Amino acid sequence: MGLLFFVFRAPLVILWIASSLLSVAVVYPFLPLSGRNAMNQNWSRALMKICGVHVRVHGQPKMSGATLWVSNHVSWVDIFILSSVRCVAFIAKSEIRQWPIIGWLVAKAGTVFLNRHQRQAIKDVSAQMEHRFTRGEVLGLFAEGTTS
Repeated sequence: MGLLFFVFRAPLVILWIASSLLSVAVVYPFLPLSGRNAMNQNWSRALMKICGVHVRVHGQPKMSGATLWVSNHVSWVDIFILSSVRCVAFIAKSEIRQWPIIGWLVAKAGTVFLNRHQRQAIKDVSAQMEHRFTRGEVLGLFAEGTTS
């Protein structure tokens, strides 16, 4: 089953990501924050569907207003699962900004970058978080800082 899943879904995932990269490059600069958030959420929902991931929410998550989601980071899929439920901008290590393609994408998605080697950086991130919360945004933080 795993091999069949990979053979049939992997090309769809690659095609979806490639077409999404193009749409982000063309459309993102002209969208307001709400438009980028909606695009991210729809993109994440579609990616989860293509990958065969069924997201189930237990309880009643806060669906409006400023929120900080703190989670354990199990795999790269976590980001898209959370983003499929509600528009989330993540707090991530600053090194990710330098990653080819991924760094550009996550910066455009509104990621708050933290330089873990500079003590002053936590104050800067705190100020960015406060600003984002006053705008009613949701920020996601993986408390362990890495995948388990």
